[in-house]
Amino acid sequence: IDWNTARTLCINKIAGGQKGWRLPSIVELSSLFDPVNRSRELWLPVGHPFLDIRASKYWSGSLNADDPTFAWFVDFSVGSNPNHTFWATKTFPFHAWCVRAPMSADRY
Repeated sequence: IDWNTARTLCINKIAGGQKGWRLPSIVELSSLFDPVNRSRELWLPVGHPFLDIRASKYWSGSLNADDPTFAWFVDFSVGSNPNHTFWATKTFPFHAWCVRAPMSADRY
């Protein structure tokens, strides 16, 4: 899904009876990337608690400061470059990984 759809999906998400979901900042999302874990399908820490995560690209809620028509994403597929944060035009079809926590400017 494109970035705007991903953002809307998170905003409208209700899980466990909870609202208040959002796209994670690029700092939050990239903190899940484990560059040591090359033996698995995903670049995630061994024993991570996440379900239904694909070896793919995930949008962050962070925009490119130089051009807000671009947003940052993380590529969790093993074949990707260990430099795992990139930016792309917001029309690319990536996945959404919604998080639920307060948003603060220093995270973006």
